[in-house]
Amino acid sequence: MNQPEEAWRNLARTVRRHANTGMWLEFLLPLILGCLVLAGLGLLSARFFEWPLGIVLAVPGALVASVVIAAWIRTRHKFWNDRDALVQLESTFHLDSALTAADEGVAAWPAFREMPACLRWRWSKVLPPFAMGLAGITLCAWIPLPDRAILTDGPREKPFVWQQAEALIEEIEEEKISEPEKLEELQKILDAMAARKPDEWYEHASLEAGDNLKTTLEDSLEALVRDLSLTDAALDRLANAGGLARDSTLREIAERLGDAMQGFDANSIGLNPDLARQLSELGDIRNLRQLSPEQIAALREQMKAQAEGACKALGDGECQLLVMMAGSQPGSGGITRGPGAAPLTLGPESPDLGASEKMEALPDA
Repeated sequence: MNQPEEAWRNLARTVRRHANTGMWLEFLLPLILGCLVLAGLGLLSARFFEWPLGIVLAVPGALVASVVIAAWIRTRHKFWNDRDALVQLESTFHLDSALTAADEGVAAWPAFREMPACLRWRWSKVLPPFAMGLAGITLCAWIPLPDRAILTDGPREKPFVWQQAEALIEEIEEEKISEPEKLEELQKILDAMAARKPDEWYEHASLEAGDNLKTTLEDSLEALVRDLSLTDAALDRLANAGGLARDSTLREIAERLGDAMQGFDANSIGLNPDLARQLSELGDIRNLRQLSPEQIAALREQMKAQAEGACKALGDGECQLLVMMAGSQPGSGGITRGPGAAPLTLGPESPDLGASEKMEALPDA
């Protein structure tokens, strides 16, 4: 093989490879760009959900391999052979079939020429898709991601009814008006509800449970105030009777105190243990008879403070009025027994109805 022939054939093979690779890349590049986009999304997902990086990137990798093979199968029927490359060189150099004739052996090979610019790679057309895809993957690996808990754990703000129940428990604990063990049981119920997944907090069952707990606390506080008020009334009767109280009166007072203690025991929040111990000792008539006026007054002050604490937790003005009236409730009457008939008080002045002072007779029917 002479030197011009070898040079032309080498150039033809180069042109053939360029042309075939170009046709293959023309079909492949859009698919590769799509695979790189999927790889970037997979990388973001792996970082956000803390998935194994290798498994996530294996899927786009397998997809890339698949589209490379698919693109080759799709375009191979268009590939040039060496004869096609010689025809392209003839067209480019205006050789008028000189190369194909020489390839057939019917003419001599013309003088060799270097490959023209039009048959060289245009990297500005080939590299940008790859560069864009790689830049996107780099961005997906570097860009900061939000805290997953904020987006996946649901709401962080507890339902309002839960907050109200929690505030009641805190207020009761601060005022020291309950039995700690019973209050802890109610707190455990609230903690169990809050321990559920945040996206379940606002389900109907959760809201209903919170509302039931809040209602239980409010009802318990109101019942506590009522029982304290009744107990105070009984002690007020004992104080008014003094040392002249009959055994029947003392038994009646002891029974009322026993009923109140049953109410305290059944109450969901109970009663302050120290006060409950003192009141439980008054179920014995002998202990009632031994109480001095100072002891009764001190005990009533403790109960009033407990009732005021319960009213403060409730934020109820009517509850405060009930506390102020404690000890001034009507008794059974009699010269030696608590207040008799309920005090009569004047009501507010009647409003001016604008009636005329002129007397007029009604017309006959």
